[in-house]
Amino acid sequence: MEEVTLSWKGELAVLAAVVFDSMGSGLLVPLLPFVAIDFGATPLILGCLSGSFSLMQMLGTLILGRSSDWLGRRVIILVCLLGSSLCMLALSFASNLQELILFRCASGFFAGTVGVCQAYLADMKAGAHGMAKVGAAFG
Repeated sequence: MEEVTLSWKGELAVLAAVVFDSMGSGLLVPLLPFVAIDFGATPLILGCLSGSFSLMQMLGTLILGRSSDWLGRRVIILVCLLGSSLCMLALSFASNLQELILFRCASGFFAGTVGVCQAYLADMKAGAHGMAKVGAAFG
């Protein structure tokens, strides 16, 4: 069996996907409570809004990970980045609390990019060194 390796450009593209995905979420977290309060959110709803992202990220990672086995890692990474971008754009135009929750949940679903990027690096024989780079890019 022929061994496939990832070039430094490919590895950089995968790591950039992780950085952009986590940066989009990280920039939004400090502002989200203020926007939600302006829409009339209670403290309970603020907690649910924060937790819904993580819940949907967990579900998205499971579904997108399985889908990437069937459709290919690159396709899923591109779909996730496009979906995250569109969700962030839609979130900026949310006009009520329900839309804010909906778009935040959808954004969480598409945040499953990290697991797919790790699987992509594992497929390309990047090994533990590649996984360490994903961890560094994420946090």
